[in-house]
Amino acid sequence: MDFYEKLYGRAAETDSEIVKGNLIFYYADNSKSISPLNKLIQEQQSNLYFYTNFWTAIYKKTLLVENQIKFDEQFTLGEDVLFLNTSILAAKKQISVVDDVFYHYNRRNGSANSQFLDFEKIKSGVRAHELMILNILKTNINYSRESLTFIFTWNLKAVVNLYYKSMTDEAREYCIDKIISTYQLVSQYIQENTIDFSAEYISALRNADRNQLKKLVDKYNSKIKIISANLRALHKGKVKDNHADCKK
Repeated sequence: MDFYEKLYGRAAETDSEIVKGNLIFYYADNSKSISPLNKLIQEQQSNLYFYTNFWTAIYKKTLLVENQIKFDEQFTLGEDVLFLNTSILAAKKQISVVDDVFYHYNRRNGSANSQFLDFEKIKSGVRAHELMILNILKTNINYSRESLTFIFTWNLKAVVNLYYKSMTDEAREYCIDKIISTYQLVSQYIQENTIDFSAEYISALRNADRNQLKKLVDKYNSKIKIISANLRALHKGKVKDNHADCKK
Protein backbone atom coordinates (compact mmCIF):
# COMPACT_ATOMS: atom_id res chain seq x y z
CA MET A 1 0.00 0.00 0.00
CA ASP A 2 1.16 3.53 -0.77
CA PHE A 3 2.80 5.55 2.05
CA TYR A 4 0.09 8.22 2.18
CA GLU A 5 -2.72 5.68 1.77
CA LYS A 6 -1.62 3.99 4.98
CA LEU A 7 -1.50 7.32 6.79
CA TYR A 8 -4.97 8.16 5.52
CA GLY A 9 -6.23 4.79 6.74
CA ARG A 10 -4.94 5.54 10.24
CA ALA A 11 -6.50 9.02 10.12
CA ALA A 12 -9.88 7.53 9.17
CA GLU A 13 -9.63 5.02 12.04
CA THR A 14 -8.58 7.47 14.74
CA ASP A 15 -9.92 10.85 13.53
CA SER A 16 -6.42 12.21 14.16
CA GLU A 17 -5.53 15.73 13.12
CA ILE A 18 -1.96 14.77 12.17
CA VAL A 19 -0.77 11.29 11.20
CA LYS A 20 2.97 10.75 10.75
CA GLY A 21 4.81 7.92 9.04
CA ASN A 22 8.39 6.80 9.49
CA LEU A 23 11.45 7.99 7.56
CA ILE A 24 14.56 6.21 6.36
CA PHE A 25 17.60 8.05 5.01
CA TYR A 26 19.94 6.62 2.35
CA TYR A 27 23.42 8.14 2.02
CA ALA A 28 25.97 8.34 -0.77
CA ASP A 29 28.21 5.76 0.97
CA ASN A 30 25.33 3.24 0.82
CA SER A 31 24.63 3.49 4.54
CA LYS A 32 21.18 4.21 5.89
CA SER A 33 19.48 5.33 9.09
CA ILE A 34 15.97 5.63 10.48
CA SER A 35 14.79 9.00 11.74
CA PRO A 36 14.42 9.06 15.56
CA LEU A 37 11.40 11.39 15.53
CA ASN A 38 8.65 8.77 15.74
CA LYS A 39 10.29 7.16 18.73
CA LEU A 40 10.78 10.52 20.47
CA ILE A 41 7.18 11.60 19.85
CA GLN A 42 5.89 8.37 21.38
CA GLU A 43 8.33 8.16 24.29
CA GLN A 44 8.00 11.80 25.31
CA GLN A 45 4.28 12.09 24.44
CA SER A 46 4.94 15.54 23.01
CA ASN A 47 4.16 16.94 19.56
CA LEU A 48 7.18 19.27 19.89
CA TYR A 49 9.42 16.42 18.77
CA PHE A 50 7.89 16.60 15.29
CA TYR A 51 9.86 19.64 14.18
CA THR A 52 11.11 18.79 10.69
CA ASN A 53 10.31 16.65 7.61
CA PHE A 54 6.68 17.83 7.41
CA TRP A 55 6.16 15.67 4.32
CA THR A 56 6.24 12.50 6.43
CA ALA A 57 2.73 13.33 7.69
CA ILE A 58 -0.78 14.17 6.54
CA TYR A 59 -2.85 16.95 8.10
CA LYS A 60 -6.59 17.20 8.62
CA LYS A 61 -8.07 19.88 6.36
CA THR A 62 -10.15 21.43 9.15
CA LEU A 63 -7.00 21.83 11.29
CA LEU A 64 -5.37 23.90 8.54
CA VAL A 65 -8.44 25.84 7.43
CA GLU A 66 -9.79 26.73 10.88
CA ASN A 67 -6.36 27.90 12.04
CA GLN A 68 -5.49 29.57 8.71
CA ILE A 69 -2.31 27.52 8.42
CA LYS A 70 -0.49 27.65 5.10
CA PHE A 71 2.97 28.08 3.65
CA ASP A 72 3.96 31.70 4.06
CA GLU A 73 5.24 32.94 0.70
CA GLN A 74 7.14 35.77 2.40
CA PHE A 75 9.71 33.19 3.50
CA THR A 76 12.31 32.00 1.01
CA LEU A 77 13.79 29.62 3.58
CA GLY A 78 12.23 28.01 6.66
CA GLU A 79 8.63 28.14 5.49
CA ASP A 80 8.37 24.35 5.82
CA VAL A 81 9.44 24.14 9.48
CA LEU A 82 7.24 27.14 10.29
CA PHE A 83 4.23 25.44 8.65
CA LEU A 84 4.92 22.30 10.68
CA ASN A 85 5.46 24.22 13.91
CA THR A 86 2.17 26.11 13.49
CA SER A 87 0.34 22.86 12.71
CA ILE A 88 1.56 20.86 15.70
CA LEU A 89 0.85 23.75 18.08
CA ALA A 90 -2.70 24.11 16.74
CA ALA A 91 -3.44 20.38 17.03
CA LYS A 92 -5.59 19.50 20.01
CA LYS A 93 -4.63 15.81 19.98
CA GLN A 94 -1.40 13.87 20.19
CA ILE A 95 0.11 13.10 16.78
CA SER A 96 -0.76 9.61 15.58
CA VAL A 97 2.42 7.76 14.59
CA VAL A 98 2.62 4.89 12.08
CA ASP A 99 5.94 3.07 12.48
CA ASP A 100 5.66 0.37 9.83
CA VAL A 101 5.42 2.61 6.78
CA PHE A 102 8.53 4.40 5.52
CA TYR A 103 9.23 7.47 3.42
CA HIS A 104 12.50 6.75 1.58
CA TYR A 105 14.78 9.77 1.33
CA ASN A 106 18.05 9.82 -0.63
CA ARG A 107 20.61 12.26 0.72
CA ARG A 108 23.17 13.22 -1.90
CA ASN A 109 26.38 15.20 -1.63
CA GLY A 110 25.85 18.75 -2.87
CA SER A 111 22.18 18.79 -1.86
CA ALA A 112 20.43 21.96 -0.67
CA ASN A 113 21.40 21.10 2.91
CA SER A 114 25.07 21.67 2.12
CA GLN A 115 24.86 24.72 -0.17
CA PHE A 116 25.73 28.34 0.57
CA LEU A 117 22.79 30.73 0.77
CA ASP A 118 22.30 34.36 -0.17
CA PHE A 119 21.68 36.95 2.57
CA GLU A 120 17.91 37.12 2.00
CA LYS A 121 17.57 33.38 2.54
CA ILE A 122 19.77 33.57 5.63
CA LYS A 123 17.49 36.25 7.10
CA SER A 124 14.41 34.26 6.16
CA GLY A 125 15.75 31.13 7.86
CA VAL A 126 16.66 33.00 11.03
CA ARG A 127 13.23 34.67 11.18
CA ALA A 128 11.49 31.30 10.77
CA HIS A 129 13.34 29.92 13.80
CA GLU A 130 12.62 33.04 15.83
CA LEU A 131 8.92 32.70 15.06
CA MET A 132 8.95 29.00 15.97
CA ILE A 133 10.33 29.87 19.40
CA LEU A 134 7.86 32.71 19.94
CA ASN A 135 4.96 30.51 18.82
CA ILE A 136 5.89 27.87 21.39
CA LEU A 137 6.30 30.43 24.17
CA LYS A 138 2.87 31.93 23.39
CA THR A 139 1.01 28.65 23.91
CA ASN A 140 -0.71 27.76 27.17
CA ILE A 141 0.67 24.22 27.03
CA ASN A 142 2.90 23.24 29.93
CA TYR A 143 5.77 21.62 28.02
CA SER A 144 8.44 19.75 29.96
CA ARG A 145 11.87 21.32 30.44
CA GLU A 146 13.32 18.37 28.55
CA SER A 147 11.18 18.91 25.46
CA LEU A 148 11.82 22.68 25.47
CA THR A 149 15.56 22.05 25.77
CA PHE A 150 15.38 19.69 22.81
CA ILE A 151 13.51 21.95 20.41
CA PHE A 152 15.13 25.24 21.45
CA THR A 153 18.61 23.72 21.19
CA TRP A 154 17.70 22.61 17.67
CA ASN A 155 16.57 26.16 16.83
CA LEU A 156 19.82 27.59 18.21
CA LYS A 157 21.96 25.11 16.28
CA ALA A 158 19.98 25.86 13.12
CA VAL A 159 20.87 29.56 13.42
CA VAL A 160 24.54 28.61 13.99
CA ASN A 161 24.38 26.46 10.87
CA LEU A 162 23.13 29.43 8.86
CA TYR A 163 26.37 31.22 9.78
CA TYR A 164 28.28 28.45 8.01
CA LYS A 165 26.04 28.77 4.95
CA SER A 166 26.57 32.55 4.68
CA MET A 167 28.49 33.87 1.68
CA THR A 168 29.34 37.38 2.90
CA ASP A 169 30.84 39.03 5.96
CA GLU A 170 27.62 41.04 6.36
CA ALA A 171 25.55 37.87 6.57
CA ARG A 172 28.00 36.25 9.01
CA GLU A 173 27.97 39.31 11.29
CA TYR A 174 24.17 39.25 11.16
CA CYS A 175 24.18 35.58 12.18
CA ILE A 176 26.50 36.24 15.15
CA ASP A 177 24.01 38.80 16.47
CA LYS A 178 21.14 36.39 15.87
CA ILE A 179 22.89 33.47 17.59
CA ILE A 180 23.19 35.65 20.69
CA SER A 181 19.61 36.96 20.53
CA THR A 182 18.26 33.43 19.97
CA TYR A 183 20.16 32.19 23.01
CA GLN A 184 18.80 35.07 25.08
CA LEU A 185 15.29 34.16 23.96
CA VAL A 186 15.56 30.51 25.08
CA SER A 187 18.21 30.46 27.84
CA GLN A 188 15.79 30.38 30.77
CA TYR A 189 13.93 27.40 29.31
CA ILE A 190 16.83 25.06 28.52
CA GLN A 191 19.06 22.78 30.54
CA GLU A 192 22.50 24.02 29.51
CA ASN A 193 24.36 20.97 30.81
CA THR A 194 22.56 18.76 28.28
CA ILE A 195 23.11 20.74 25.07
CA ASP A 196 25.85 20.16 22.50
CA PHE A 197 27.94 23.26 23.15
CA SER A 198 31.19 23.56 25.06
CA ALA A 199 31.44 25.55 28.30
CA GLU A 200 33.39 28.34 26.55
CA TYR A 201 30.70 28.53 23.88
CA ILE A 202 27.98 28.87 26.54
CA SER A 203 30.07 31.48 28.35
CA ALA A 204 30.34 33.61 25.21
CA LEU A 205 26.59 33.34 24.69
CA ARG A 206 25.78 34.26 28.29
CA ASN A 207 28.03 37.30 28.15
CA ALA A 208 26.88 38.28 24.64
CA ASP A 209 30.56 38.42 23.73
CA ARG A 210 30.43 38.81 19.95
CA ASN A 211 34.18 38.66 19.36
CA GLN A 212 34.68 35.52 21.44
CA LEU A 213 31.62 33.87 19.95
CA LYS A 214 32.81 34.57 16.41
CA LYS A 215 36.20 33.03 17.22
CA LEU A 216 34.48 29.93 18.59
CA VAL A 217 32.02 29.64 15.72
CA ASP A 218 34.93 29.84 13.28
CA LYS A 219 36.94 27.37 15.38
CA TYR A 220 34.15 24.81 15.64
CA ASN A 221 33.11 25.20 12.04
CA SER A 222 30.68 22.29 12.04
CA LYS A 223 28.13 20.64 14.31
CA ILE A 224 30.46 17.65 14.75
CA LYS A 225 33.29 19.86 16.06
CA ILE A 226 30.92 21.57 18.51
CA ILE A 227 29.79 18.20 19.88
CA SER A 228 33.39 16.94 20.05
CA ALA A 229 34.47 20.01 22.02
CA ASN A 230 31.62 19.48 24.45
CA LEU A 231 32.54 15.81 24.93
CA ARG A 232 36.16 16.76 25.58
CA ALA A 233 35.03 19.28 28.22
CA LEU A 234 32.85 16.66 29.90
CA HIS A 235 35.72 14.16 29.85
CA LYS A 236 38.10 16.66 31.46
CA GLY A 237 35.53 17.31 34.17
CA LYS A 238 35.21 13.60 34.90
CA VAL A 239 39.00 13.19 35.05
CA LYS A 240 39.22 16.07 37.55
CA ASP A 241 36.46 14.52 39.64
CA ASN A 242 38.23 11.16 39.62
CA HIS A 243 41.51 12.79 40.72
CA ALA A 244 39.70 14.58 43.51
CA ASP A 245 38.13 11.33 44.66
CA CYS A 246 41.57 9.65 44.72
CA LYS A 247 42.95 12.38 46.99
CA LYS A 248 40.19 11.97 49.54
